[in-house]
Amino acid sequence: MRHHVADVRDLSQRNAYYPWLSTTYQALVDLIRAPADDKAQQRLDDVSAVFETAVASQSPPYVLFRGVNPSWDNEPRRPGRGSILIGSSPLGYSQWLQNALRDTVVRFQDPSERLVFINAWNEWAEGAYLEPDARYGYAYLQATRDAIEQIAREQWPSTPTATTSSGLIVVGHDAHPHGAQLLALNIIRELRQVLHLDAECLLLRNGPLLPRYARITPVHELHGIDPTGKEAIDLVY
Repeated sequence: MRHHVADVRDLSQRNAYYPWLSTTYQALVDLIRAPADDKAQQRLDDVSAVFETAVASQSPPYVLFRGVNPSWDNEPRRPGRGSILIGSSPLGYSQWLQNALRDTVVRFQDPSERLVFINAWNEWAEGAYLEPDARYGYAYLQATRDAIEQIAREQWPSTPTATTSSGLIVVGHDAHPHGAQLLALNIIRELRQVLHLDAECLLLRNGPLLPRYARITPVHELHGIDPTGKEAIDLVY
């Protein structure tokens, strides 16, 4: 299976690259114009080949951010035309993520541009999710942490990693009673009460759920705080 990378400089100066999902613009046009019978074809990709493509890919002459997938299967949404990533596992995902992180650290000198995109947190319909499930449990989340800490040990040996640091922080939009905010609230509760981790919460704004957050964890609200001031810097370090 050949993997094509689109030159998307005309669309954006910053792009995220998922090697097995990338294709050329002309290939998309050809697919749209093809007869219906020609479209009824599944795309099957072996995850090992995808990883090899990611490792071998060269830096393009524009800003490109790496992207990885825990897995992928959108055949239920696109019967007969879906794309399926075969052979996915937490170990393979961790190796793919490590490669993306390692490449990102080397290519970007500015820490604020060291971004890697993971697709996705909860795309259950496409089989692309980091959330725990009955098959792998917390393995993909653990693989994410392991990959980050491995690269941190390689690049900054003297810097404490999450394993040795004092805690972690969960960042949320605000404390309004919506899905993501309720999910973050439950995640913090699990981290503190079940896993016994020193998790705190950082909110960009307040909201009605703020008292519930405050009952289970220290809450830091950034609304009205100078993002370059001492208070904000102290939260980071």
